[in-house]
Amino acid sequence: YCHFADAGGAAGDLRDHDADQARVLANGDALVLDGNVLTRLSMNDGSVLWASNLLNLGDGLWSGTYQLGDVTDGKIDITATYTRRASAYSYSPPGYSPLAIATESGALLWVRQAPGSGAVTTRAMCPPQIWGDDRVDLRIEYDEITTTAVIERRRRVDGELLWSKRLATDAIEVNWCQLAVSANQLYFSFSDGQIPGHLLALD
Repeated sequence: YCHFADAGGAAGDLRDHDADQARVLANGDALVLDGNVLTRLSMNDGSVLWASNLLNLGDGLWSGTYQLGDVTDGKIDITATYTRRASAYSYSPPGYSPLAIATESGALLWVRQAPGSGAVTTRAMCPPQIWGDDRVDLRIEYDEITTTAVIERRRRVDGELLWSKRLATDAIEVNWCQLAVSANQLYFSFSDGQIPGHLLALD
C-alpha cells in the first residue's frame, strides 16, 4: 500500500494507492507497481500521469512478476519474469526479461528476452543494480538436476549484453538474494533458507 506524506509526516489531500513496489523520482512524483501495471503519480495530488501495463510488452504474455531497480537518467530499470501462453491449454515455464521504461512518458525503451529451453524455469530474484553506465541483472535457472545463478552486465542505454557469468549452486531453490556493486566489484549473496548463505565477489 502506498500513500503520500510531507517531510513532517503529515498526509496531504492525496489519494492512497495499492502498491507492490514503489520508487520516488527527483521531483517527488512516485512510480508505483500494482500487479502488472506501473503508474506514475503526481506529487501534488496523487493523480495518474501515466500508466503502463507491463504485460503489453510482448506477444503471448500471460502473467509476470517484477523487480524494480533504481531511477536515473530518465529511466527505470526493471527485471521481469514472464509466463507465456504456449497454446490454449498450456503455458511455458517462467522466463526472464530485462527491460527499461522512460519515466517521463511510461514508454518502453527496450526489452530483451534471455535464451533458454522449455525445460528451464527462470526467475528474476534481485532488483537490477546500476554499475557505471551499465546495469547488472541476476536470474536463477532451475531444471531437474541443477540450480544455476546467471549474472549479466548490460548497457543501460539499449540493453546490449556485455558479459554473462553462470555460477552453479548447491541450493535446491534460491529464495533470497541481493546484488551490490562498488567501483570495481560486484557482490552477490543468496540463500535457500536451509544451508548457510553464500557471498561471492566478481570483478
